[in-house]
Amino acid sequence: GFQVAGKPLTHKLSYIGVWNKIVEILEPRGYKPIKRYPCVARWNPTSEFTIASISAFQPYVISGEVEPPAKKLIIPQFCLRFNDIENVGITGSHNTGFVMIGQHFFGTPQEWNQGTLFIDIHDFITIGVGLSKEEITIHEDSWAGGGSFGCSLEFFSRGVELFNQVYTMFEQSPDGPRELSLKVLDMGLGQERVAWFSQGTPNMYEAIFPYVLLKLREITKINLDFDLYDKFSKYSAYLNIDEVDDMDAAWEKIAKDLEISVKELREKIMPMTAIYSI
Repeated sequence: GFQVAGKPLTHKLSYIGVWNKIVEILEPRGYKPIKRYPCVARWNPTSEFTIASISAFQPYVISGEVEPPAKKLIIPQFCLRFNDIENVGITGSHNTGFVMIGQHFFGTPQEWNQGTLFIDIHDFITIGVGLSKEEITIHEDSWAGGGSFGCSLEFFSRGVELFNQVYTMFEQSPDGPRELSLKVLDMGLGQERVAWFSQGTPNMYEAIFPYVLLKLREITKINLDFDLYDKFSKYSAYLNIDEVDDMDAAWEKIAKDLEISVKELREKIMPMTAIYSI
């Protein structure tokens, strides 16, 4: 579960502060901050919408057919993920629209320095955000999307996936995998998640929409039980519809751990999550 609520980091970053901090850390290292691309990916035949920061450069920049805006860059790309609709509000960590900050590199095999690219983002989360390296767990995996793929390192802490650094080396062709002429770094970081994580709020919505939530609660006048929600927030990760086969059983387990009936838990929590889903 999530171990975030009530545990802010030494550097509490606002939503905008996350972007400002990554610029502060990475721009002096040669990364060029660029403006985001549109959400409708009209340049990309593999996707209708921009679903990740790397989508802005698929497929033609990655294939080497089009020059990148910069060899090393960072971008605050607004993305759409409609497959997450049923999780919005419930898990505390999903949005249908969110900003994925991309750390990207497009270079030749001779220019590729994976160690330096890793240290750059590691320094952001440790020095820039203030998370101790002892609290970071790194999972090795693979990632594919938009016709390209490679191995990846996923950064987790306190139950939250903070970002994922993909080393994109190959593309899928009709004849099978083919090595790219460019070596591409595809690091995607959830701007909302890092704000939430650094502030130690019960969920990301409290970190990024505090004033909107205040106004919505004034309008709807729903009953609020923040003490219960703070406890529930640690378990909300177990309600991810993509990972749970029996949702009723998941609610029952959470209710048992919180020593409350499922009926009462749902009656108190669901109106609060409905506000978040807006």
